[in-house]
Amino acid sequence: MVREAEDEASRILAFLEDLAEMREHLEEIVAQSEQITGHEGEARRILELGISEMESGSLRSAETIFRSAKGKATTIITHWENASLAISQAEDAVGSEEGHLIQAIRTTIAAARNAMENEDPKYALSIVSEVPHQMGQVKELLSRAIGAIGDAENAISSSGSDKID
Repeated sequence: MVREAEDEASRILAFLEDLAEMREHLEEIVAQSEQITGHEGEARRILELGISEMESGSLRSAETIFRSAKGKATTIITHWENASLAISQAEDAVGSEEGHLIQAIRTTIAAARNAMENEDPKYALSIVSEVPHQMGQVKELLSRAIGAIGDAENAISSSGSDKID
């Protein structure tokens, strides 16, 4: 019985050491994500919650929370720059264009900016990455519409000159 207690104590101490290493590594990752965003965010809040759980002895819970914080920080590190660039490119593609089709695209860009504010650059990137392509389609559609209007005007003017009075 004493042997089992000693084994259990050894396992707990080993797990605690692993958590301490995980926390140390996670501190670096969270700090890196904060440098990218320019502020403390959700990853820091989650990390602090994990530290609190660890200090209160809820080691499994702390491990799960640490993994969540790592996921959040890693997403920022991996996708923030690409998402910011995609948003800038989308805004450049839209430029000063107007119209209801353009307004829908501006709404998409605003949703991407909102996702960035919520520290979800992966989602922001997924919704904004198609905007330049969509703008190309809108411009093509507008060009075809202008051509159709020109054709209609020509048809109207030529039909008016062929009339017999």
